Amino acid sequence: MPRVNLYIVNLSKTLPARKEDDTHIPHHRSARRVLENIAEALNQPRAGHKGQGLKVVEPLVALQGYLTKDPLSCTYISVISSPTALYDVAQPFEPQADESPNGFIIHGKTPLERVLKIMAQLRAVIKNPNHEHLTEELVKLFNKLAEHHQLSADHSARVAEEAFYIALDLKLEPRKLFKLINSAFLHDLGKIGVPVATLDYPGRLSDSQWAEIKAHPEIGYKMLRGGEHFPDDLVGYNGVLEHHVWIKDKLKKGYPDLRGKEPSFIARIIEVADVYDALTDPNRAYRKPASIEEALKMIIRGIGTQFDEIPVQSLIKIKGCDFNQLQREIKSDEEELKALVLGMGTIFSEVDVKKALGEKGYSLPEIQEKIRSDEKLNLLVSV
Repeated sequence: MPRVNLYIVNLSKTLPARKEDDTHIPHHRSARRVLENIAEALNQPRAGHKGQGLKVVEPLVALQGYLTKDPLSCTYISVISSPTALYDVAQPFEPQADESPNGFIIHGKTPLERVLKIMAQLRAVIKNPNHEHLTEELVKLFNKLAEHHQLSADHSARVAEEAFYIALDLKLEPRKLFKLINSAFLHDLGKIGVPVATLDYPGRLSDSQWAEIKAHPEIGYKMLRGGEHFPDDLVGYNGVLEHHVWIKDKLKKGYPDLRGKEPSFIARIIEVADVYDALTDPNRAYRKPASIEEALKMIIRGIGTQFDEIPVQSLIKIKGCDFNQLQREIKSDEEELKALVLGMGTIFSEVDVKKALGEKGYSLPEIQEKIRSDEKLNLLVSV
């Protein structure tokens, strides 16, 4: 009979209470199925034990094959005396790095709690005693950001978690994962130098306010680079500096100006996670949150200019969406918006058209340019 490791796993605390969280962390859906199977096994009657089913070794061993095909592959289920013990006695579990360096148990009520758990597991894999001190110093800086602007800190934790999932899908090795999550965790550290009034401004930013916002990557970069506790190979300065740099920026919309240098791959991952969270964040004073699908479609439209396609594809996969289907929807959306623009001033008011465009993440000049391109194409075809 295969060995059953006697680790007690607190899967009940691993699982979120709200159903919608299941779509956010794929691991939890599998964990819930495991819990159901174990509960069923524990309730199997056995002679002399009044239906409290202690004969659980065989069913649990059978689960080993299931678990090894699952993100919970580093988890082994213990032999537990009763169903109550599973929920009330079990203790939190840290994965054993020696057994499964790529298996992560990701749990916590908030993104910050989950990110810190991920960092701890990566430290266990890398096995460098100095890394725990590094995390403590990073958290001190994170807390300073939270004191200045809590919404920016909350956003940073979510971006770090999202960037981790993207990088995990891309199979980055543990050291690069550690560097990435540290960099993403403090990617907006420089907003400490931006006035709160500017960060929370509900309308269109003035030129001076926009200049304050655009300075934050360089401020954060200098803060990290100037600290003795933050080696670049563990923190990733470039992810902080370059997370608003576009990969092809003819219109000079990205910042800061790298003078022709392309952003690092870590920065490209962080940028995708950053924009996705910004689009779906319900706490932005200047924008209504987009749905998952609408946010992904906006990001897809930026592939090749603002975004690298590789991390975008991973994000779409993580969110359970289909790239080709989203592309078809983008084309359909644009055809509808072109019709609105062509009817502007006669059938539709300019205000209503601009509102419809904004809801889909388009501007009036953008759709007008697409109409002009269609007209040029039709002219060429007719000739």
